[in-house]
Amino acid sequence: MDDLPALLLAREFFAYGKQRDYLDHKTTIGWTREGIGEKRNSGCAVLLSSGDDGWKYMELGKKHARQVFVDCLGKIEKEITLDKNGGAEFYCRGGSVSVWINKKATQRFTRLSI
Repeated sequence: MDDLPALLLAREFFAYGKQRDYLDHKTTIGWTREGIGEKRNSGCAVLLSSGDDGWKYMELGKKHARQVFVDCLGKIEKEITLDKNGGAEFYCRGGSVSVWINKKATQRFTRLSI
C-alpha cells in the first residue's frame, strides 16, 4: 500500500498509448505502454512478480530506441538502456512491482510524488 500514491502518479503521467501485454509466465507478468507525442516522455514498462525476483524482455516501440529507463518506485537501482527496437530486459523484486519510466522524466515524477 505504501506504493499506491506513486503508482497512481505513474499511471497518470506515463500510461499512454499502445499497450503490449506479457502474460507468458505464471508468477511474473508485465506490460508496456508506448506513450503519445503530446505527453512528453510518456510510456512505461510495468513488471510484477508474485514469486521470486523476475525479469522479462518487453518492448515499448522503436521511438524509444536507445533511451534510458529507471524504476520510478526505486526498488531496482540500475538503469536500463533500450535496444534498437525500444526493448530491454526489465526487472522486479519477488512479491513486488517495478514501474520503469524514461530517466528524463524522473525529476518531474520525483517532485510530484513528494
